[in-house]
Amino acid sequence: LSFRHDGEVSLLMPVAAVLENGTEVRSGSGGGSRLDDGSWYDTWEWPAPLDISDITALRIGETEIPLQQP
Repeated sequence: LSFRHDGEVSLLMPVAAVLENGTEVRSGSGGGSRLDDGSWYDTWEWPAPLDISDITALRIGETEIPLQQP
């Protein structure tokens, strides 16, 4: 998972994939870098493969972001 943000997200916040059955799978590692415009670009990885069609949301800290499937 890679995303760009304005710095409101801390690299110390836990990132989890929320599955259809409600299970949360926390990311294993991640990191980021500050871009020239002051925003951040972060990348997170999971320790095991996940079927993307089972992921309904991402949770970053206490914020849950719903995902829409095509």
